[in-house]
This record gives sequence, C-alpha cells and structure tokens, in this order.
Amino acid sequence: MDFAEQTAGTADDFSFGWELREQTGAVCTVGDAAADAAFVADRPTDAITDILHGLCGLYGPLPGERFFFRSEPVEFRWVLDRQGTDVDISIYLFPDVHGGVGTPDSAGLLVWRSRQARGRFVHAVLDTTEAVLDGEGARPEPAGRRTGPSPLSALVELRRMHRRDDGCGAACRPATPEEHSDGRRRLPHP
Repeated sequence: MDFAEQTAGTADDFSFGWELREQTGAVCTVGDAAADAAFVADRPTDAITDILHGLCGLYGPLPGERFFFRSEPVEFRWVLDRQGTDVDISIYLFPDVHGGVGTPDSAGLLVWRSRQARGRFVHAVLDTTEAVLDGEGARPEPAGRRTGPSPLSALVELRRMHRRDDGCGAACRPATPEEHSDGRRRLPHP
C-alpha cells in the first residue's frame, strides 16, 4: 500500500474514509451530521484489520468491542457499545501508545463520538475497505510495515455477518473473494 488514494464510504449521516499515504501510513476519517475527525494510522493494514475484527465482534455475544491503532507516539482507542441495533462509537486519544493498555477509557481524551445503526456503520466501513483493496489489491505492505494478517479474511467474515444479520442482502457484494489474473484476491463487484 504505497500510493495515495482516498476513498470514503458514506451511508446517510455517517462517513468513513481511508486515505493511504506513500510514506506515512493512512489517514482514517469519520464523520456524522454533528462532527468529523481524522486520525493517522502508522500501520494501515494492521489498523484496518483491527477495525474489521472489532466490527465482527458487534455480531457476537459481547455488548461491545475495544481496539486501537497507533500513531506514534499516540494511540487511538475505539470503543464500540451495542445499544440494540445501534452502536455507540467513541474514539479516544491516549498520549502514549504504550500507556493506554489497561488504562480506563476516561483517562483518554474523547475526540469523536456518534451513535449509528450497526448496519449503516458496518456498511460504510466495508464499502471503503473494499474500494481500497480494489485499488491496491490484497498485496501486503512493504516489509516491516505490516505485523499482522491481511484484512481480507476479516473483510469476508464481516460481509457475511452483515448480510446475514443486517438484512443488507442484494445491496451488498458477495462475501467470497475472487482470484484475479494478477494473483491478488479481491471481493467481486455486485
């Protein structure tokens, strides 16, 4: 992921964007009718994978999910709390990437908050992630930049749960990736 591309997925009053930068990771943007915010992720593949896994957790038995991504020297913690079919989304800034672990959310600076329908939130993130992968493919980041797995498996699983539980159906892409002639895997277009 070594080129600049900006993609934004918007559903009603929620928007999610992911701008890949050549040397500086990615810029994640979120917004709703009330406010917008932007965050830099040092390791964009790890960060988007963590976001996708966190969203997968919204379909499980736990009432919420927490995950973070780093932007040296700070950490951005995402806190997702289910409220019926809605999700309260809170993003906190912690001044030290290592000091946030085990620290209560209240110790961080709340930088953005919104309540969104789970389906709307997930759909916007899926559309944006798929657009980024369509442009770049599931090619790994340069050596040393990515520490975790590719986001593709989390993307496929999240799409499957979203289609099943949020009634998205035909409006969504299929949840199975295709192999392209260049060897990269991408989700098929609807």
